[in-house]
Amino acid sequence: MHTVLLMQDKIGLQKYGVPVGGPMDAEAAKLANWLVGNKEESPLLEITMQGPTIEFSGSCQIALTGASANATIDSVPIYENETLTIAKSEVLTIGKLTNGSRAYLAVRGDWRHQDQKTSFKNHVLKKEDEITIKATARPIKQRTSTWNDTINGALVVRAVPGPEWNELLETAREAILATTFTLLPESNRMGYRLSPNLPDVITSIISSGVIPGVLQITPQGMPILLMQDGPTTGGYVRALTVLSEDLSKLGQLKPGDQFSFSIL
Repeated sequence: MHTVLLMQDKIGLQKYGVPVGGPMDAEAAKLANWLVGNKEESPLLEITMQGPTIEFSGSCQIALTGASANATIDSVPIYENETLTIAKSEVLTIGKLTNGSRAYLAVRGDWRHQDQKTSFKNHVLKKEDEITIKATARPIKQRTSTWNDTINGALVVRAVPGPEWNELLETAREAILATTFTLLPESNRMGYRLSPNLPDVITSIISSGVIPGVLQITPQGMPILLMQDGPTTGGYVRALTVLSEDLSKLGQLKPGDQFSFSIL
């Protein structure tokens, strides 16, 4: 349960060993920035499981997207997926998230001038942290979106064969596609650890490039699905790669949720 300031400027740096980073639910993050008139790659807050309480020192426009945030402004309930105006000294309270595990808070303005030391790294916010955002001169016309991509029921994610798919025994390939996997509590932004383990897996491969969405399988048969902060190389079998369009759905899962793979 934490809130992360996401600095979305790490694309193209994997050759230096830097993870892609960015939001776990990219579609919800883009929507939040669109609702406040920011560029889609602008920084924003990613809130996991339980939200923070934020006091605003000046007026601004905000938007909340993703999981249901059960949020209020000065104790008055507000809705997701629309542009909201905050007055000076008003307090935004975000409660326990439902219908998903991650919500996104965008604030209209320029985040990048605040502190050059945070222009590259994501930053987990702590109590009493302050974020300074340079306000945009003219507010945008209020927007509302009916977009909703929360997770309900059994989720099936689409994938394509990974580089080692054809090297797996047929029993292993069949097990991957026939299994409903459960997300384990040890999962995080680097990777989702899944249960159950799989049979008949190659012991190892030469360390090779990986990206978010790759399903790796350890020599012990544990499936690990790489996510946004995952490594850039790895020595485990790369069985599948999830379509980027479906990674956002996976980003809303919480421990105990289940899903299966469908290969294209």
